Formats: sequence, C-alpha cells, structure tokens
Amino acid sequence: MVELHVTSDLQEAQAGAIAWALTDLNGQVLAGAELPVEIVPQTNTLATTLDVKEELRRHGARNLLLWLELTVDGRRVSTNLVNFARPKHLELPEPGITATVEAAENGTFTVTPTAERPALWAWLELEQNEARFAENFVHLRPGHPVAVTVTPAAALTADEVRGQLRIRSLVDTYRPERVTALR
Repeated sequence: MVELHVTSDLQEAQAGAIAWALTDLNGQVLAGAELPVEIVPQTNTLATTLDVKEELRRHGARNLLLWLELTVDGRRVSTNLVNFARPKHLELPEPGITATVEAAENGTFTVTPTAERPALWAWLELEQNEARFAENFVHLRPGHPVAVTVTPAAALTADEVRGQLRIRSLVDTYRPERVTALR
C-alpha cells in the first residue's frame, strides 16, 4: 500500500489533481490514474491509498517505480518518486537522455532534458564553466521533460552551452564510462 498525501503551507484552499503512474524500469506504464484533490490550507491530507501488492508480486520490487505529480490550475507544482527497492538494487537500463538548449533572458538558458527510459537523480553540468542550475538532481520520466534554467558564470552562446553540457544520472555512478554528451 502506498499512501498519497498532499501537504500545504498556504493560507487558502486550492483545487488540484494528483496523477500517478506505476512503471517498469523501461518506463512502460503498468497502471495509473489522475484524481482531483482538495488542497486544505496548513494541513497534510491523505488523498488516496494505492494498492500495488499485485504489481509488486508480479514484477518484483526491484522492477517498479511510482511517479507522482501534483498540479494546480494545470501547472505542475510538485513531483515525487517512490521506489520499492533501494536505488542500488534497481537494474536501470541506459536512459537515452537527450536535451534541447534555448537562450533565455539575461544570459540564462533553458535546458530541457528528456529520457527514453527512466533516469533517476539526473544532474546537469557544464564541462568547462561554472553554472547555477535552478533545479538539479531530477528524475526524468519518459515523455515528461523537465525544463531547467541554467545561468553560466561566464557569457556563453547556446551552442557553447550545448557543447559543454553533460547530463548524468544514477546509472553513471556505477557505470562511469557512460557519459551523455550533447553535440
């Protein structure tokens, strides 16, 4: 059983939706749904309880991931991931990460990585320059890109950022010879 809770530190109630998807390690959706949720101010609320015993029995804890997303007014406000085994026990395949790089304003860039298969704890870095990343160590779910604002310490072009960008994930911590370089 997995309990899905919504916690709000806001002063007023909001209406939202929780989407969940149970996938295998290749990203294939085995079950999922979206349900409306009332977000009660200053409260932790149990939204629902998922019974995943049958899927765990059938596929094994080392082969399943539960992806969670909370949206308000159609905008993603929170995501989470539930793994049923320790990360070191997950036999994750190569994620097949690609990314787009677009110049934004004030010398920043929007880097949008995507993955063909789940990429857990993915992080971005520039090979030759320091940079600030608005978000890093994200979980990449197939079909669900994540936009990350990147602010290099030095003035760079989009082509220079693209050439220096390296994206790694949990797989790279035990397969160091694999590095996603974008060219």
